Amino acid sequence: MTGSLTTLLYSTVAAAMVFFHATVPAAAEEKIAVLSYNIHHGRGMDDRIDLPRIADVILKSGADVVALQEVDRSTERNNGVDTLYELSRLTGMAYLFGGNLKYQGGDYGNAFLTRLPVTGFSNHHYRMLREGEQRGVLRASFRTPAGRILHLWNTHLDYRGDPEERLFCLEQLDELITEVPELQPLVIMGDFNTLPGRPTYKEAANRWKDAWVAVRGRDDGFTFSSVKPERRIDFHFIVREVEGFSATGADVLETTASDHLPLRIVYTIN
Repeated sequence: MTGSLTTLLYSTVAAAMVFFHATVPAAAEEKIAVLSYNIHHGRGMDDRIDLPRIADVILKSGADVVALQEVDRSTERNNGVDTLYELSRLTGMAYLFGGNLKYQGGDYGNAFLTRLPVTGFSNHHYRMLREGEQRGVLRASFRTPAGRILHLWNTHLDYRGDPEERLFCLEQLDELITEVPELQPLVIMGDFNTLPGRPTYKEAANRWKDAWVAVRGRDDGFTFSSVKPERRIDFHFIVREVEGFSATGADVLETTASDHLPLRIVYTIN
């Protein structure tokens, strides 16, 4: 599978996919490691853009799929370097890109790196209530080694203090979720720019299951900032926890390669 894949209509591809257990013996168990990481366009806390350092974090994580936020492609601040292509080359993983805005002569958005085959993907721009950075959700489906289908969505929500924009995005995610077949697992992850106890988190946790809490309970799980972690603003939310699918491992990796820490969740499928 090459890094650059032709965009497919997500709903059409998803509708055509086999049911979750259709091709897999009941006894076959798989563990899929998924990393969510806001890479701050590759800039570390030493103020250096160091893509090999980011790639090293990804490789050491052992992730099968990586959801990246704040990804630059050929922007001025990254000296015209295609960050995603370089990370793909350095890790040996294929990539998917969801561009949300043109920036400094290049593109900016969310991305996936993957060792799993991709069966469909699309990038959806949220409707925005007011002027500001265009936000989006990169939706993708992957085929596991045993032939199961896993839906992973990657998003980065508005940062402003009031939650109105973020809550509106959650409403839109609920609309999009209906396009995923009911018997296939779905996880939405990324930088939600909210804290547990705040309105956006409460609304998300009301609708879906916080994977970190499911595995680690009340453990901190702080992901920001990387030099002084004291806020949990990056999440995995399990939207569809079909029979045989669950989060069984969760940790936050220590690194100052970005201003965020990467969040790794291990999903078990049987």
